[in-house]
Amino acid sequence: MTDTGTYIKMSDKLPEHRKIVAAGGDAAWLHICALAYASRNLTDGFIPQDFVPRLSDRKQPAKLAAKLCDVDLWHAPGHDCKRCPQPPAGEYVIHDYLEH
Repeated sequence: MTDTGTYIKMSDKLPEHRKIVAAGGDAAWLHICALAYASRNLTDGFIPQDFVPRLSDRKQPAKLAAKLCDVDLWHAPGHDCKRCPQPPAGEYVIHDYLEH
């Protein structure tokens, strides 16, 4: 039996997106890994903060997650984005995950 898994679809413009460029390569890779995690686990874009270090092999994952929040690719609890749900304490939500 072959496990086909789930798939994520990304624009071929992603590497030049202003938020990805602002986040930098290591944070961008963490973002892609988080997209795959959310798809695979059907989380609707929610990522447990404690799980972030397990998503990729990049150094300083908490700092990278903070950068993703700074550029509005992710949101922490208490964010002010009107389009995204509030994550519970201890989680992030990927910006516009359910839109894409």
